Amino acid sequence: MTAQQRKQRKLVLGTAGVIILGALGWFAYSYVASAPQRAQKQFEEAVKLTGPGKYDQAIVEFTKAIDIWPQMSQAYLERALAHHQLNQDDDALADLDRALALDSSQARAYAIRAGIFLKRGQTDQAIQEYGRSIQASPNAEAYFELGEIFEAAGQHQKAVESYSSAISYIPTAPYVYRARAFAKQNLGDEAGAEDDRKIARGYERR
Repeated sequence: MTAQQRKQRKLVLGTAGVIILGALGWFAYSYVASAPQRAQKQFEEAVKLTGPGKYDQAIVEFTKAIDIWPQMSQAYLERALAHHQLNQDDDALADLDRALALDSSQARAYAIRAGIFLKRGQTDQAIQEYGRSIQASPNAEAYFELGEIFEAAGQHQKAVESYSSAISYIPTAPYVYRARAFAKQNLGDEAGAEDDRKIARGYERR
């Protein structure tokens, strides 16, 4: 092989090497860039398993989605729910912390955390978490749960106020009117309680 041939061969091999490295780099970039889409697909498969008798499997599948894309806050939230359904509340709280660290606007995550604290008898913490849920996104569920906590604690006026806030979001829910009627009755407001009961009956007949 002449010097010229060796030079040409070296040039060809060098060019091929650059092309191969470029292709590998593009593949790696494309694979990383597609992580959110791949994680979403895995997440959707996991959601299908969130039902009685399947929560263990759902946790495995949500974990796969998280492994693909660790920034997926919704996957942590849904995995927390699955843990909660299995009474694995420490694991649920850990996942809720991760979900909120990634996205602090998830009102549902605060509400779930509040429910766990309430279950454990940590009423003050539960009230704080429902407050955070409302601050993140005012919602009927959090207001209603707060009303129940206040009513159980004998704070009937606060219960009425919370139920009223819930009604502003779901004005056709009879159970909220009945809950407010009970709180009003405990305040001695018989007329107000009867008005709420009438409204509740009206929606129940529809």
